[in-house]
Amino acid sequence: MSKNKSPKLKEVYNALPSFKFMIDTLELSTPFTLRYLNETCFYSDQIKIESNCNDIATVITRLHSDKDTIDEIRSKLHVMREIRGSINNINRGNTLDDIELFEIKSFALIYEEIRSLFLSAFDSSFMFLPDLAKVVALLDPDNSKMTMFYIYDSYSEELAAIRKEIKILSAETIDAKTEALRLSAEALEDSIRERLSSELSSFAEDLDYAFNGIIRLDILIAKALQSTTWNLCKPSVSSHKTIITAMTNPFVADALNKVGGRFQPVNISLDENPCLITGANMSGKTVVLKTIACIQYLFQFGFFIPAIHAEIKPVDAIMLSMGDGQDETQGLSSFAAEILKINDIIKHIKNDNKTLVLIDEPARTTNPIEGSKIVNAILKMLSEYKVMSLVTTHYDDIMPDVRRLRVKGLTADENELKQVTKDNINNFIDYSLIDTDNKEVPQEAIKIAKILGVDVDFLKNIE
Repeated sequence: MSKNKSPKLKEVYNALPSFKFMIDTLELSTPFTLRYLNETCFYSDQIKIESNCNDIATVITRLHSDKDTIDEIRSKLHVMREIRGSINNINRGNTLDDIELFEIKSFALIYEEIRSLFLSAFDSSFMFLPDLAKVVALLDPDNSKMTMFYIYDSYSEELAAIRKEIKILSAETIDAKTEALRLSAEALEDSIRERLSSELSSFAEDLDYAFNGIIRLDILIAKALQSTTWNLCKPSVSSHKTIITAMTNPFVADALNKVGGRFQPVNISLDENPCLITGANMSGKTVVLKTIACIQYLFQFGFFIPAIHAEIKPVDAIMLSMGDGQDETQGLSSFAAEILKINDIIKHIKNDNKTLVLIDEPARTTNPIEGSKIVNAILKMLSEYKVMSLVTTHYDDIMPDVRRLRVKGLTADENELKQVTKDNINNFIDYSLIDTDNKEVPQEAIKIAKILGVDVDFLKNIE
């Protein structure tokens, strides 16, 4: 459950397996981009969300029309080096050593190749990538185009002459004169490093823009590739309601595909009022909540989403209570841990109702009489503060006048039930959500228990 209004991606990474799965399947090219992606903040601004989505769409178009160029850009991104530390040293006025000068030169050379490819595939207004040709000329005075760095003779005629004399003398013997020449050469080399570092300071801003541009380009290409691989859709921003058509959970879908199963897409719509989902066990209620949470996070961290169509309302925060966060290290029972989570949610929505609240089976670990009262109280608070929310429950005695959805559940007729086993039961469950006015929760537990082949005497006692 998130309490931070603007969490960073790394703070959400482990919150949901489905969200983690989507980040892990990004095909990032540089060895350092992930570190910067993790610092991405949760966008709540409509303009930022739309701008990011439009950029991904632009890259997808280029993937279809000019894939060879995008592949070549990616191959060059693979060999890019992290230069943030060297840029910081330039800004501090420090003299760079040969390794740092090599890193800057190597980066600038490969960057210029990427920039040339980029400008051949994209309009220059799409992304600002500054020209680093002068940086290349400064660090590669012989125009060798080699990524290695050396204090070249061409930097100083005096240095070139001393090196030549040292070479002649050292071929004969090493004496005091040779050593003095070596010290003179080293002093000249140090002065050249100082001069190069000073001259690079005028390009520090361009280097910074270039480095950030490389990271952004890598992320956009990875998001575009992911979108085409998983058939993700470009979401649009809604001001009042969330409508998602045929949403899927990639993590669950991938697991099902590996065993020959199939994930059934689900439609959902949410407005500024709570919605209650009922359904038997194994009907996918928890997966629906986790899928919505994943999609909202993806949407507000600037990704396309797993659905056919989506209009999503941005929120300031996503508050989750999924019943899987017992704090045993503090000696709390599952109910105590859960009720504290729900209390956090209540306190939060009193201060900010622009929140998506997702609560799975609240109070299921306590007795049904008190449990139903707790669920009623939660829904009443969510209704009072007009919070976009989704709550699942098994309880019948839910009184607040809220929108109710029911998972269709087990659809097998009497003849088909004979074919149902624990291995194929998912093929006979319809995970669609339908509106209902019925306040009674579907009762399929005994039917499912029979299908799963539980003890006959146990079933008789249940009945």
